Amino acid sequence: MKKKGRSIWSIVLFLALVLQALNFTPITHGSASAAASEEYGLPAKTKDGVIFHAWNWSFDTIKANLPAIAAAGYKSVQTSPIQGNKENLMEGSKWWILYQPTNFKIGNAQLGNRDQFKAMCDEAEKYGIDIIVDVVANHTGNAGGGSLTYTPASNVDSAIKNNQYFWHDARGVEDWNNRWQVTHWGIGLPDLNTSNQELQNIIIAFLNDAIALGADGFRFDAAKHIELPNEDGGSNFWTRVLGSLSKQNLYIYGEVLQGGADNFAGYSNYINLTASAFGHDIIKAVGYGASKNVDKARSYNSAGVSSSKLVTWVESHDTYANDASETTAMNDWQIKMGWALIASRAETTSLFFGRPGGSGKFGTALGQAGKDLWKDADVAAVNKFHNAMVGQGEYLRTISSELMLVERGTKGMTIVNLGGDASINSVTNLASGTYVNQATGGGTFTVANGRITGNIGGGKIAVLYEAAKPTPKVSIDVQEGGFFTDSLTVKMTYSDAVSASYSLNNGTQTPFNSGNTVTFGAGAAFGTTYTLKIVANNAAGQTTQTYTFTKEDPNAALKVHYYKPSGWGTPGMYYYDDSVTPTKIGVAWPGTAMTDEGGGWYSTQVAGWKKAKVIFTSGSNQIPGASQPGYDVTGEKWIKDGVIHTSNPDVVIKTPTVSIDKSEGAFYTDSLDVTISYNDATAAAYSLNGSAQVSIASGQKVTFGAGAAYGTTYTLNVTASNADKTTTKSYSFTKTKAALPAPTISIDKAEGTFYGNSLEVTVSYANADGATYTLNGGAQTNVASGQKITIGADGAFGTKYTLIVTASNEDKSTTKTFTFTKEDPNAGLSIHYYKPSGWGTPNIYYYDDSVTPLKIGVAWPGVAMTDEGNGWYVFRVTGWTQGKVIFNSGSNQIPGASQPGYAVTGEKWIKNGVIYQSNPDIVIPENKTPTITIDKAEGAFNSDSLNVAITLKDATSATYSLNGGAPVSFTSGQQVAFGAGDAYGTTYTLSVTAINIDKTATKTYTFKKEEEQAITVHYYKPDGWGTPNIYYYDESVSPKKEGGAWPGVAMKNEGNGWYSYTLTGWSKANVIFNSNGQQIPASKQPGYLVTKSVWIKNGVITDQEPVQKTVAVTFTIKNATTVSGQNIYLAGNVAELGNWAPASAVATTISTYPTWKVTVNLVEGTKIEFKAIKKNASNNVVWESGQNHSYTVSSSNPNVEFNFNN
Repeated sequence: MKKKGRSIWSIVLFLALVLQALNFTPITHGSASAAASEEYGLPAKTKDGVIFHAWNWSFDTIKANLPAIAAAGYKSVQTSPIQGNKENLMEGSKWWILYQPTNFKIGNAQLGNRDQFKAMCDEAEKYGIDIIVDVVANHTGNAGGGSLTYTPASNVDSAIKNNQYFWHDARGVEDWNNRWQVTHWGIGLPDLNTSNQELQNIIIAFLNDAIALGADGFRFDAAKHIELPNEDGGSNFWTRVLGSLSKQNLYIYGEVLQGGADNFAGYSNYINLTASAFGHDIIKAVGYGASKNVDKARSYNSAGVSSSKLVTWVESHDTYANDASETTAMNDWQIKMGWALIASRAETTSLFFGRPGGSGKFGTALGQAGKDLWKDADVAAVNKFHNAMVGQGEYLRTISSELMLVERGTKGMTIVNLGGDASINSVTNLASGTYVNQATGGGTFTVANGRITGNIGGGKIAVLYEAAKPTPKVSIDVQEGGFFTDSLTVKMTYSDAVSASYSLNNGTQTPFNSGNTVTFGAGAAFGTTYTLKIVANNAAGQTTQTYTFTKEDPNAALKVHYYKPSGWGTPGMYYYDDSVTPTKIGVAWPGTAMTDEGGGWYSTQVAGWKKAKVIFTSGSNQIPGASQPGYDVTGEKWIKDGVIHTSNPDVVIKTPTVSIDKSEGAFYTDSLDVTISYNDATAAAYSLNGSAQVSIASGQKVTFGAGAAYGTTYTLNVTASNADKTTTKSYSFTKTKAALPAPTISIDKAEGTFYGNSLEVTVSYANADGATYTLNGGAQTNVASGQKITIGADGAFGTKYTLIVTASNEDKSTTKTFTFTKEDPNAGLSIHYYKPSGWGTPNIYYYDDSVTPLKIGVAWPGVAMTDEGNGWYVFRVTGWTQGKVIFNSGSNQIPGASQPGYAVTGEKWIKNGVIYQSNPDIVIPENKTPTITIDKAEGAFNSDSLNVAITLKDATSATYSLNGGAPVSFTSGQQVAFGAGDAYGTTYTLSVTAINIDKTATKTYTFKKEEEQAITVHYYKPDGWGTPNIYYYDESVSPKKEGGAWPGVAMKNEGNGWYSYTLTGWSKANVIFNSNGQQIPASKQPGYLVTKSVWIKNGVITDQEPVQKTVAVTFTIKNATTVSGQNIYLAGNVAELGNWAPASAVATTISTYPTWKVTVNLVEGTKIEFKAIKKNASNNVVWESGQNHSYTVSSSNPNVEFNFNN
């Protein structure tokens, strides 16, 4: 953790991405870098070397120390965070300010600006050193402590600060074992929502800018607090951000401090990781805070993560600098011993933390170099050993608790002795021979007959291996470029070489000894160029250096412009050349008067001179001052306020600006019109996806995307130029399918209490392809929008019902929960009141004066009643059997003041002062026949018993009888239960009779108790279909029985083109299959009739799976070049090709390199898609570029041949 806290981000930034204008092409470490790495014995890959953490060093400080860093064997340098931060603090103790960024742009007061960063990267490349940038993507700086801890600092980039979707909740983690909190709440600083793609775009632009300037890798600060894809609250941050970087093979690791809900192993799927637990063990191993015990340095304690994914350390900036000062008191000896234990080992990448210099914990200011332990001779010896042992395995031998041998294959060994003087006599895998200790402890060790012997001093390190011979080094004593004498003498020096030779202008190579000179140019014409080539050799190899010189005319014109200081008259210019003997003087002191050019500028031109030193004078004034050398000038120069310029600094040449009228990123239309505008430019051109440049006028539109597939990316490069400067900007767009809105769900009943036997709830939804519901945790049931669901019919009064409805579309899903309680309408008072005209919602005041003291329900004016519709309002009182009621609204009340309330019991309707037993507005018309309905389909039922609810309309009374039994009176909505405990096959006849004052109706229903049956339908999906739905029904019963609303239920993928669905409780059904508007059988055709489990393919129904014919298909992959360790595999969309999983892809064999072949048995007629991949033993995968290959399996064409798309 960082001092002052750090926060975890889950912010959503809805902001158009504005990429920074990249003025540089991304740097590729080519042959020059590789040669530099080889010269210093550095490995080719960052992962295989060691990292120097130049903590708090400025870019210029790192640049100045690069020769020493390379000489000490470090492959990479890690910077502190390079983003802008909230304050320009420079005290060493304020290091935490670098971890409180305000933007995603390069440059800050402590480390330097963007140009200095690029200069550092450019210089590092010369030495084969990689630059790793510390990135803070999880949080920003805060506005202060206390209540401001989670408030962004005032100077946080407004595009980030002012977007509410960019921030997680302003609160800190409370439970470190709660993964969601760890990734969504803060750690002491305002937490960014890294799941938001617009914010990700800003981060991607920042990282790609750093790459363009020369960055070779990144450390993600607080990575543990940035969510992974496959966890609660997860996102695509890691896959999308890392997948969008403009350069491959970057070294990327994250700070995932072990402990609590760290999901350590999960992060290893995306990035390398800090081995913090191992660091704790190392400091104990060397005796810091514990007894010395080298065995504590054995296990990486990495939760099963491969050691090849780990970054190890003795101490980190956190353990050193945080308030706990965990490692601050470690001494240099302990650090060196710990370094030998970790950096001598295989696979891991070790980081050496550069402590601050000076006295105390923070003795140097931010930006300055720290202590020199990083280049200590023993540390450097271990570094070089690590580099020389790349590719070698390891074997650890514990001689005692204070002595360990770290063997690397048969090539080398490091001995770490934490105790006193020791004699070594141990079994070893080293090759026989005599080994000289490369560390400062000295001494030699002998290996013979599989044993190593020798002596090592107490507290010393021995580094044993056959060190690579240094390559020769060459230098000269003069600078390349122009020389102004008739001839030039160059002294040539070499080291680590046994012989050397030189040639001039590709002439004969001439041997020479170090320190010899060569002279050239005498009598030659001005402008003649000389190429001096020096070649030096030793047993390890050869070094070649080439230097170029041009003979210049010393009499060519020199022109100097000078800005006159305030108070001066016309300045004079005194000029001389002391590079020759004797010194050449142009004009005697005080020089020649200069010519007024206007605007405060004066000039003098000196014919025949190309270089000079100049002093300006006016009266007793002179610049530079007395006894100071003149300004050194060549050609034409402008001098103002002591600064030498190559052009007039008062003339500002504007840089062209380029802009567009659309935000980068995703667009959701078929095509996109982008208007390009520019200023301060005389010409401009654009290119799209690398096509030829097209000239364009400012304000002109560029259109792209029409007809292209979703996911297509467009890169628009625009270049604008004037006479002096050029600006190039790059914009990226992706054609994206618009996301569907989230489904909405509603019901037509208010939640809470309902009175009566049952409640009908109508479910409605929008923006959804379908929906399901569950009732009190029961089975998921399909529901159509507008469909009614009946609840309560089988439950006792007081039963609670939880209705959960889920609606889904292609992109989103919505779930809503509704809760109801069934109450007995006769257990209390139910009062319905018809509202008088002009009243608002009526209140009901109720009391009971039949008891003493008077019982009052609610104080006046009572309780607002519930609108039932059609002018009626209702209020129910539980626990009351009688009472008196008064209705009121505003100043109105009925009955009037001082009048007793209406006396009521049970359920009553009151309208216009009349009390009714039922709703007076519902009148059964004369000659209206009662209607009878039930809620179950006749026919078979498979449960032990069946509950049938009977509903009446236009009836005053009704009875039912079961299997000819005595009639039983009932009310509408009441349930009849039968079947419990009876044998399967029992038949039930339910007769229902309903009457009113005029007519009688009778209906008879028949049911049969049968064992539950299940039919499994297997369907072979037609070509071009998505996942098929199955719609099933039974028209042999009345009413028609349906499994669910159209289009039915999605079937389950069984593989090889087959899908299945089981119809539980059905003995027969008609089935129709459909997908995306297509259906089989066709519209208005009956479904296939099924009475048992069947397989249906191409309209043919069988009672067992049709035999599938397979074809042995031979794939030939041409032009598939590989590097060492790689092989070619075939992946595709069928199980036989691994279903696109690289781990399950089919291995091929070399036919004639680079042609590979493999034969796979595939089902005839299957249309497959596939690609070839390159994969090594570490499961690093390189996919073919371009579209997927496709092929329909055919026995008449069993050979597939294609080129690997690199």
